[in-house]
Amino acid sequence: MNEFVKAVNTQLNRKVTENGQAAYASTDFSKLLDFFAVAGALRTRDERDITTKMAEAFAEDSFLATKLLFFLSDIREGLGERRTFRVALEWLAKRFPEVVEMNLANIPHFNRWDSLFVLRGTPCEKAMVAFVKKQLRQDTQDARMDKPISLLAKWMPSINTSSAETCELARWFAAQMHLTTREYRHILAYLRDKLRVVEVIMSNQSWDEVKYDVVPSRAMLIYRRAFGRHDGERFGEFLTDVKSGKKTIKAGTLFPYDIVEKLMHGEENDVLEEQWKALPNYIE
Repeated sequence: MNEFVKAVNTQLNRKVTENGQAAYASTDFSKLLDFFAVAGALRTRDERDITTKMAEAFAEDSFLATKLLFFLSDIREGLGERRTFRVALEWLAKRFPEVVEMNLANIPHFNRWDSLFVLRGTPCEKAMVAFVKKQLRQDTQDARMDKPISLLAKWMPSINTSSAETCELARWFAAQMHLTTREYRHILAYLRDKLRVVEVIMSNQSWDEVKYDVVPSRAMLIYRRAFGRHDGERFGEFLTDVKSGKKTIKAGTLFPYDIVEKLMHGEENDVLEEQWKALPNYIE
């Protein structure tokens, strides 16, 4: 009878992957391992599926589940999953806020600064605002002394944007920091100018100010056509220098599928080729 039950459970544990391949639905002994196995495929799943996986893994081993959460968010050496991370992070903040508050600095380190914003409305909201306010103050001080600053200003919501949701979030942050909307806008403008964020340079039509060798990986992938269209000569010289080894092109936060996807749609060009060559050695 035991063998029969075991055989039935084995059959019930079978499933078909999104690619149509046979697989097991569960390891049958570790919810943590189950979460790890499907973490990279949860981005389009219902939020309840994500939080259930996170809850089960956390119940099994809270420390390893938290480490796994940051691994799946890691844009350099992890899975680079943004939505899954944010959904799971919000769940964690509502149930175990002390864990999230101890890891606030890890959120922008492994993922992006704007991932912090999902903590609005959770028990971690106050700690998140204090963390952001402290960093903005530090960045402002460092910028005045020509010291390096964080990328926070790049990801902070702008007040003068077409998105009503973004504007509302920006006004909320200004109010939380006891700033007028004018003061908030001026602080971000000052810091973004110091960062010379590529989007700001592009919106100002100051193409000759773009330093292509420091353009972030994903920005280069997204804006490669715009660079060629508006600054063809300089951009062409940059690519020639990359091919000869005189300069480098950023690719550290990309994965092979980011580039292959473009190639599969027939978008071949020198940027894709050089970024492919510059990809980290994920086999190691």
